Amino acid sequence: MNYETTKHLLDAISPYYDLTKISVLTENKDYRGHHYQSDFVTLDKNNNVHFEVFDNEIIISYFTDHKHFEEYTFELEEKEPNFVARAIDFLVSLFKISIYQIEVCKGNKLVYEKYYFVYPNGDEDCVSGIIRHKLLFGFNLFAQKSINVTIWKYNFKENCFTKY
Repeated sequence: MNYETTKHLLDAISPYYDLTKISVLTENKDYRGHHYQSDFVTLDKNNNVHFEVFDNEIIISYFTDHKHFEEYTFELEEKEPNFVARAIDFLVSLFKISIYQIEVCKGNKLVYEKYYFVYPNGDEDCVSGIIRHKLLFGFNLFAQKSINVTIWKYNFKENCFTKY
């Protein structure tokens, strides 16, 4: 591994995830084919759950969304945890609690989706922005709107996220 931060993230999820199942790539290529160094850790390949660690940023991907943790675009407020602590908190939550995926469709076309952490006490926390999939032109404006909810939970025995 290239970064000590990767070890901290893995240590944090070790009570919830079988670390013998991970895959770590340390030499990667960007979309243009240029080589760069990072720690790319695959946790659940089938559901696109992985994280990538750089020297000043962590990107956690889950299902069809991702979240950036960094400190170079804004100043931390007083007593706000650093980007590593925030990433650890998010990653642990991903494995410990239910994740609701809400898909909004118009006819049979997916328009947008959102993800929520749903805590045992019933509180919800939206963890994604709105993920838009289609521009509205070309849609049948009279098509019926539908909302699909998928509940995801990590299954330790099967070492993957499963739908409930």
